[in-house]
Amino acid sequence: MEVRVRRFLLDRDEETMDLLEAMNTEYRLSKLWLVASFVLTVPFYLCLLLAALMSGPPVKWVTFAAFTLQLLMNFSRIRSGVHYSLGESVRRPAMLQTGLGINISQVSVAKMTAKYGIAFKGEAIRSEKYYESSSVLGLRKLTEITLESAFWTAELAGRMAGLLKSMLLVVGVILGVSVLAILQAGLMGTQSQVLAKIYMITITVWCAGDLWVLWRKYDSLANGVQKVLADCEGILSRSEIGYDALFAFGDYNCCLAAAAVIPDFIYRRNRKRLNEAWGSRNNLNAASPKTG
Repeated sequence: MEVRVRRFLLDRDEETMDLLEAMNTEYRLSKLWLVASFVLTVPFYLCLLLAALMSGPPVKWVTFAAFTLQLLMNFSRIRSGVHYSLGESVRRPAMLQTGLGINISQVSVAKMTAKYGIAFKGEAIRSEKYYESSSVLGLRKLTEITLESAFWTAELAGRMAGLLKSMLLVVGVILGVSVLAILQAGLMGTQSQVLAKIYMITITVWCAGDLWVLWRKYDSLANGVQKVLADCEGILSRSEIGYDALFAFGDYNCCLAAAAVIPDFIYRRNRKRLNEAWGSRNNLNAASPKTG
Protein backbone atom coordinates (compact mmCIF):
# COMPACT_ATOMS: atom_id res chain seq x y z
CA MET A 1 0.00 0.00 0.00
CA GLU A 2 2.61 2.51 1.13
CA VAL A 3 5.17 1.39 -1.44
CA ARG A 4 2.58 1.66 -4.24
CA VAL A 5 1.80 5.29 -3.43
CA ARG A 6 5.46 6.27 -3.26
CA ARG A 7 6.29 4.36 -6.44
CA PHE A 8 3.53 6.22 -8.28
CA LEU A 9 5.10 9.51 -7.20
CA LEU A 10 8.55 8.39 -8.32
CA ASP A 11 7.33 7.14 -11.71
CA ARG A 12 5.99 10.53 -12.74
CA ASP A 13 7.84 12.54 -15.40
CA GLU A 14 8.82 15.05 -12.76
CA GLU A 15 10.38 13.15 -9.85
CA THR A 16 9.79 15.91 -7.33
CA MET A 17 6.82 16.72 -5.13
CA ASP A 18 5.63 20.13 -4.08
CA LEU A 19 4.67 20.67 -0.47
CA LEU A 20 0.95 20.17 -1.04
CA GLU A 21 1.53 16.80 -2.72
CA ALA A 22 3.85 15.67 0.06
CA MET A 23 1.44 16.73 2.78
CA ASN A 24 -1.57 15.05 1.17
CA THR A 25 0.41 11.86 0.47
CA GLU A 26 1.35 11.47 4.12
CA TYR A 27 -2.15 12.27 5.35
CA ARG A 28 -3.56 9.73 2.90
CA LEU A 29 -1.23 7.02 4.18
CA SER A 30 -2.09 7.94 7.76
CA LYS A 31 -5.80 7.52 7.01
CA LEU A 32 -5.24 4.14 5.35
CA TRP A 33 -3.33 2.81 8.35
CA LEU A 34 -5.98 4.17 10.72
CA VAL A 35 -8.74 2.40 8.77
CA ALA A 36 -6.65 -0.78 8.78
CA SER A 37 -6.46 -0.70 12.58
CA PHE A 38 -10.27 -0.48 12.78
CA VAL A 39 -10.73 -3.31 10.28
CA LEU A 40 -8.44 -5.52 12.38
CA THR A 41 -10.49 -4.72 15.49
CA VAL A 42 -13.40 -6.84 14.23
CA PRO A 43 -11.56 -10.19 13.92
CA PHE A 44 -9.68 -9.37 17.14
CA TYR A 45 -13.00 -8.98 18.98
CA LEU A 46 -14.35 -12.20 17.46
CA CYS A 47 -11.23 -14.11 18.53
CA LEU A 48 -11.65 -12.87 22.10
CA LEU A 49 -15.28 -13.98 22.09
CA LEU A 50 -14.35 -17.41 20.75
CA ALA A 51 -11.65 -17.77 23.39
CA ALA A 52 -14.25 -16.98 26.07
CA LEU A 53 -16.77 -19.47 24.69
CA MET A 54 -14.50 -22.34 23.66
CA SER A 55 -12.70 -24.90 25.73
CA GLY A 56 -9.92 -27.39 25.11
CA PRO A 57 -6.73 -27.19 23.00
CA PRO A 58 -8.17 -24.93 20.22
CA VAL A 59 -8.39 -22.07 22.74
CA LYS A 60 -4.63 -21.54 22.67
CA TRP A 61 -4.64 -21.04 18.89
CA VAL A 62 -7.54 -18.61 19.05
CA THR A 63 -5.76 -16.72 21.84
CA PHE A 64 -2.58 -16.62 19.77
CA ALA A 65 -4.56 -15.27 16.80
CA ALA A 66 -6.03 -12.54 19.03
CA PHE A 67 -2.52 -11.67 20.25
CA THR A 68 -1.24 -11.46 16.65
CA LEU A 69 -4.15 -9.27 15.58
CA GLN A 70 -3.54 -6.96 18.53
CA LEU A 71 0.09 -6.57 17.48
CA LEU A 72 -1.02 -5.74 13.94
CA MET A 73 -3.52 -3.20 15.30
CA ASN A 74 -0.80 -1.52 17.35
CA PHE A 75 1.53 -1.50 14.34
CA SER A 76 -1.20 0.09 12.18
CA ARG A 77 -1.85 2.81 14.75
CA ILE A 78 1.87 3.54 15.05
CA ARG A 79 2.27 3.79 11.28
CA SER A 80 -0.77 6.08 11.10
CA GLY A 81 0.83 8.33 13.71
CA VAL A 82 4.17 8.35 11.90
CA HIS A 83 2.63 9.44 8.60
CA TYR A 84 0.47 12.01 10.35
CA SER A 85 3.59 13.50 11.96
CA LEU A 86 5.32 13.59 8.57
CA GLY A 87 2.35 15.37 7.04
CA GLU A 88 2.37 17.88 9.89
CA SER A 89 6.11 18.45 9.46
CA VAL A 90 5.38 19.57 5.89
CA ARG A 91 2.19 21.53 6.63
CA ARG A 92 3.73 23.89 9.20
CA PRO A 93 6.55 25.32 7.05
CA ALA A 94 4.25 25.26 4.02
CA MET A 95 1.71 27.52 5.79
CA LEU A 96 4.47 29.91 6.87
CA GLN A 97 5.83 30.01 3.35
CA THR A 98 2.39 30.62 1.89
CA GLY A 99 1.37 33.21 4.47
CA LEU A 100 4.59 35.10 5.10
CA GLY A 101 6.70 34.22 2.08
CA ILE A 102 9.39 32.71 4.30
CA ASN A 103 11.40 30.27 2.22
CA ILE A 104 12.01 26.91 3.81
CA SER A 105 15.65 26.55 4.80
CA GLN A 106 17.90 24.22 2.87
CA VAL A 107 18.42 22.13 5.99
CA SER A 108 14.66 21.68 6.37
CA VAL A 109 14.36 20.62 2.72
CA ALA A 110 17.22 18.17 3.25
CA LYS A 111 15.47 16.70 6.31
CA MET A 112 12.23 16.28 4.37
CA THR A 113 14.09 14.67 1.48
CA ALA A 114 15.72 12.24 3.92
CA LYS A 115 12.30 11.31 5.34
CA TYR A 116 10.57 10.89 1.99
CA GLY A 117 13.44 9.64 -0.13
CA ILE A 118 12.56 11.99 -3.01
CA ALA A 119 13.35 15.58 -3.89
CA PHE A 120 11.09 18.54 -3.14
CA LYS A 121 10.38 21.50 -5.38
CA GLY A 122 10.09 23.64 -2.28
CA GLU A 123 7.19 25.56 -3.80
CA ALA A 124 4.62 27.23 -1.58
CA ILE A 125 1.03 26.00 -1.43
CA ARG A 126 -0.60 28.56 -3.67
CA SER A 127 -3.83 30.08 -2.44
CA GLU A 128 -5.75 29.09 -5.53
CA LYS A 129 -4.82 25.46 -4.95
CA TYR A 130 -5.58 25.16 -1.25
CA TYR A 131 -6.44 28.44 0.48
CA GLU A 132 -8.87 31.18 -0.52
CA SER A 133 -6.95 34.12 0.90
CA SER A 134 -6.11 36.77 -1.70
CA SER A 135 -4.21 39.11 0.63
CA VAL A 136 -0.59 40.01 0.06
CA LEU A 137 2.11 38.14 1.95
CA GLY A 138 2.18 39.14 5.58
CA LEU A 139 0.64 38.59 8.97
CA ARG A 140 -2.88 39.20 7.67
CA LYS A 141 -2.55 36.48 5.03
CA LEU A 142 -1.10 34.06 7.59
CA THR A 143 -4.03 34.78 9.91
CA GLU A 144 -6.55 34.31 7.10
CA ILE A 145 -5.18 30.90 6.09
CA THR A 146 -4.98 29.91 9.76
CA LEU A 147 -8.62 30.99 10.16
CA GLU A 148 -9.70 28.98 7.14
CA SER A 149 -7.77 25.92 8.29
CA ALA A 150 -9.16 26.24 11.82
CA PHE A 151 -12.73 26.51 10.50
CA TRP A 152 -12.49 23.27 8.55
CA THR A 153 -10.54 21.44 11.25
CA ALA A 154 -12.98 22.42 14.01
CA GLU A 155 -16.05 21.44 12.01
CA LEU A 156 -14.69 18.12 10.74
CA ALA A 157 -13.18 17.13 14.09
CA GLY A 158 -16.44 18.03 15.84
CA ARG A 159 -18.44 15.86 13.46
CA MET A 160 -16.01 12.97 13.85
CA ALA A 161 -16.18 13.30 17.64
CA GLY A 162 -19.98 13.35 17.46
CA LEU A 163 -20.03 10.18 15.35
CA LEU A 164 -17.74 8.32 17.74
CA LYS A 165 -19.72 9.54 20.76
CA SER A 166 -22.92 8.24 19.18
CA MET A 167 -21.29 4.87 18.54
CA LEU A 168 -20.10 4.64 22.14
CA LEU A 169 -23.56 5.54 23.44
CA VAL A 170 -25.25 2.93 21.21
CA VAL A 171 -22.86 0.21 22.40
CA GLY A 172 -23.35 1.31 26.01
CA VAL A 173 -27.16 1.24 25.70
CA ILE A 174 -27.11 -2.20 24.06
CA LEU A 175 -24.89 -3.57 26.82
CA GLY A 176 -27.02 -1.97 29.53
CA VAL A 177 -30.23 -3.39 28.11
CA SER A 178 -28.65 -6.83 27.71
CA VAL A 179 -27.51 -6.80 31.35
CA LEU A 180 -31.04 -5.97 32.50
CA ALA A 181 -32.43 -8.77 30.35
CA ILE A 182 -29.94 -11.22 31.81
CA LEU A 183 -30.83 -10.19 35.35
CA GLN A 184 -34.52 -10.56 34.60
CA ALA A 185 -33.96 -14.01 33.12
CA GLY A 186 -32.19 -15.06 36.32
CA LEU A 187 -29.39 -16.97 34.62
CA MET A 188 -27.06 -18.72 37.01
CA GLY A 189 -23.87 -20.76 36.93
CA THR A 190 -21.93 -21.30 33.73
CA GLN A 191 -24.25 -19.26 31.51
CA SER A 192 -23.96 -16.16 33.66
CA GLN A 193 -20.15 -16.50 33.76
CA VAL A 194 -19.95 -16.74 29.97
CA LEU A 195 -22.20 -13.72 29.49
CA ALA A 196 -20.14 -11.77 32.01
CA LYS A 197 -17.01 -12.52 29.97
CA ILE A 198 -18.70 -11.39 26.76
CA TYR A 199 -19.89 -8.22 28.49
CA MET A 200 -16.40 -7.35 29.78
CA ILE A 201 -14.74 -8.13 26.45
CA THR A 202 -17.22 -5.91 24.60
CA ILE A 203 -16.68 -3.02 27.02
CA THR A 204 -12.89 -3.39 26.81
CA VAL A 205 -12.74 -3.49 22.99
CA TRP A 206 -15.50 -1.07 21.98
CA CYS A 207 -16.05 1.30 24.92
CA ALA A 208 -12.65 1.57 26.61
CA GLY A 209 -10.35 1.00 23.63
CA ASP A 210 -9.50 2.91 20.48
CA LEU A 211 -12.96 4.37 19.98
CA TRP A 212 -12.83 6.07 23.38
CA VAL A 213 -9.28 7.38 22.85
CA LEU A 214 -10.08 8.72 19.39
CA TRP A 215 -13.28 10.36 20.59
CA ARG A 216 -11.32 12.22 23.26
CA LYS A 217 -8.70 13.27 20.70
CA TYR A 218 -11.20 14.58 18.16
CA ASP A 219 -13.30 16.28 20.84
CA SER A 220 -10.23 17.98 22.32
CA LEU A 221 -9.10 19.03 18.83
CA ALA A 222 -12.49 20.55 17.98
CA ASN A 223 -12.67 22.50 21.25
CA GLY A 224 -9.08 23.71 21.04
CA VAL A 225 -9.34 24.87 17.44
CA GLN A 226 -12.58 26.73 18.22
CA LYS A 227 -10.51 29.01 20.46
CA VAL A 228 -7.99 29.53 17.66
CA LEU A 229 -10.87 30.37 15.34
CA ALA A 230 -12.15 33.03 17.74
CA ASP A 231 -8.64 34.44 18.18
CA CYS A 232 -8.15 34.75 14.41
CA GLU A 233 -11.51 36.49 14.03
CA GLY A 234 -10.49 38.99 16.69
CA ILE A 235 -7.11 39.60 15.06
CA LEU A 236 -8.61 40.15 11.61
CA SER A 237 -11.17 42.62 12.99
CA ARG A 238 -8.34 45.07 13.69
CA SER A 239 -6.82 47.30 11.04
CA GLU A 240 -3.30 46.61 12.25
CA ILE A 241 -2.19 43.04 12.86
CA GLY A 242 0.62 42.36 15.29
CA TYR A 243 2.62 39.32 16.20
CA ASP A 244 -0.34 37.80 18.02
CA ALA A 245 -1.05 36.31 14.57
CA LEU A 246 1.99 34.09 15.11
CA PHE A 247 0.68 33.04 18.51
CA ALA A 248 -2.63 31.99 16.91
CA PHE A 249 -0.70 30.03 14.28
CA GLY A 250 1.33 28.37 17.04
CA ASP A 251 -1.81 27.51 19.04
CA TYR A 252 -3.31 25.89 15.94
CA ASN A 253 -0.21 23.76 15.50
CA CYS A 254 -0.29 22.72 19.17
CA CYS A 255 -3.90 21.57 18.80
CA LEU A 256 -3.01 19.41 15.80
CA ALA A 257 0.17 17.97 17.33
CA ALA A 258 -1.71 15.61 19.68
CA ALA A 259 -4.59 14.89 17.29
CA ALA A 260 -5.33 12.06 14.88
CA VAL A 261 -5.94 12.30 11.16
CA ILE A 262 -9.59 12.85 10.14
CA PRO A 263 -10.94 10.13 7.80
CA ASP A 264 -11.91 11.06 4.24
CA PHE A 265 -15.53 9.96 4.56
CA ILE A 266 -16.15 12.71 7.14
CA TYR A 267 -14.78 15.28 4.71
CA ARG A 268 -16.74 13.96 1.72
CA ARG A 269 -19.96 13.76 3.73
CA ASN A 270 -19.72 17.38 4.94
CA ARG A 271 -17.78 19.04 2.10
CA LYS A 272 -20.76 20.61 0.33
CA ARG A 273 -22.31 22.03 3.49
CA LEU A 274 -19.02 23.39 4.79
CA ASN A 275 -18.15 24.90 1.42
CA GLU A 276 -21.48 26.71 1.44
CA ALA A 277 -20.95 27.83 5.04
CA TRP A 278 -17.47 29.14 4.31
CA GLY A 279 -18.66 30.79 1.12
CA SER A 280 -21.47 32.60 2.93
CA ARG A 281 -18.96 33.91 5.43
CA ASN A 282 -16.74 35.19 2.62
CA ASN A 283 -19.69 36.86 0.91
CA LEU A 284 -20.51 38.80 4.06
CA ASN A 285 -16.95 40.06 4.25
CA ALA A 286 -16.36 40.61 0.54
CA ALA A 287 -16.86 44.35 0.84
CA SER A 288 -14.49 44.70 3.80
CA PRO A 289 -11.17 46.34 2.88
CA LYS A 290 -8.07 44.23 3.45
CA THR A 291 -4.79 45.86 4.35
CA GLY A 292 -1.45 44.17 4.70
